Amino acid sequence: MAQLQLRLRALRSLFALLLISSTWRLWFPTGGDTFPVIPFFEWLTGVPFAADLILSTVFVLALLLDLGLSVQRLRKQDAAESTRAAMLVGIGVLSSGVLLVALNQQRLQPWMYHVLLLTPILALPTMKLDSPVRSRWLPTWSLPALLIALTASIYAWSAWSKLDVSFIREHGSDFVEALAGVCGLSTRFWTPGMRSASAALLPVGELIVAVTLIIPRTRRFGLIVSIAMHGLLILAVGPWAMDQRPGVVLWNVYFMAQNGVLAAFTTKNVDAVAASQTPFTDRLRVAITLFTLCACLAPALRSFDCFDNWPSWAVYAASTRRVRVLIDRDALQDAPREIRDCIEQRRLQDGSAWLRIDQWALTEFNAPIYPQDRLQVGVALAVSRRFQLSDAIRVAIEGPADRFRGERTVDVYAGQAAIEEMAAGYRLNTNDRAGKRSSLN
Repeated sequence: MAQLQLRLRALRSLFALLLISSTWRLWFPTGGDTFPVIPFFEWLTGVPFAADLILSTVFVLALLLDLGLSVQRLRKQDAAESTRAAMLVGIGVLSSGVLLVALNQQRLQPWMYHVLLLTPILALPTMKLDSPVRSRWLPTWSLPALLIALTASIYAWSAWSKLDVSFIREHGSDFVEALAGVCGLSTRFWTPGMRSASAALLPVGELIVAVTLIIPRTRRFGLIVSIAMHGLLILAVGPWAMDQRPGVVLWNVYFMAQNGVLAAFTTKNVDAVAASQTPFTDRLRVAITLFTLCACLAPALRSFDCFDNWPSWAVYAASTRRVRVLIDRDALQDAPREIRDCIEQRRLQDGSAWLRIDQWALTEFNAPIYPQDRLQVGVALAVSRRFQLSDAIRVAIEGPADRFRGERTVDVYAGQAAIEEMAAGYRLNTNDRAGKRSSLN
């Protein structure tokens, strides 16, 4: 199993580095950046931005070191993996990654959260491949079992977030249109029922894969089907169709590689080199098992508005809350070009314009905006404060869509004072970090 562990660690580190390079301005802020930075906790708003550069450097170096060590061991076919080295590198990746996310909510991209969850699992002291290892504290799972549980939970919760009318009408139809176009088909003469049924197949397929992964007899089949599913997603979101950002494609490629390695090892009776049994390693395995199981179950809290969308694997979900930032068109004439370019050209009936903060984030970081109304309200407040908009700004918040009817409620907050009063009700921070960009003052 040491070979499996090394392969997966190398894949994790390689794709994390590729994803960081594709969104590098999110991790290494420069003086020309303009997008507000909203930390998770208000007491972090005064942290200097030099800390981001240091932490990002540590994060990248730890990933590079882990990649180099894993490849070296694989080339030498050295199964005697150093548990201490793996743990130290894992601590470096996990600690720097968590701090980077805490300093900027926008950094909690789905792939980043996935990397953080994988890190303790892949740093496990080697255990047998086939069955759980019994400890005096609690039954602990093997490395493949933990990875399968985490992967199945991702597919299951992703499917659950899409099994609603909103997804079928909106994002689901877009995916079907994109896939049909790549295959040279036209949906022009499809009935609404055909479109809806085709869109519903996407979350249903994810749910089927999750179930097959849980059942040992169908696990290898499920892994193979998941590879085909990610291949179809790459066709839909890639440059041939929807032309989304490279990070989306890279994360899907990672799943194909990971699931391919797991599928190959499910047919092999590979045992790990016996690891030293000490009270410390025993407790560590229990802690990592509990950590992983909690991560698998935590998305259930999203239904109670106690867990964010992306950590709940609600990727491409259409039922989430939506925030529109509306500003008097003439109020941002002196704003930087990056902001002016993201103003919707159509003038609304009241003379205001829609500031597309989602496009602003894509332009700034080459990554989608964090889909939480808390962060997006914080961005609106930062813009209002920096440009002294006061009464020239409004925020319209569309509530989550009803699962069966797709209906939403809309609340509008006019003026900075009303937005600040509303923002004070969030559990986590909505204020941007001080001293961010001198060009915006």
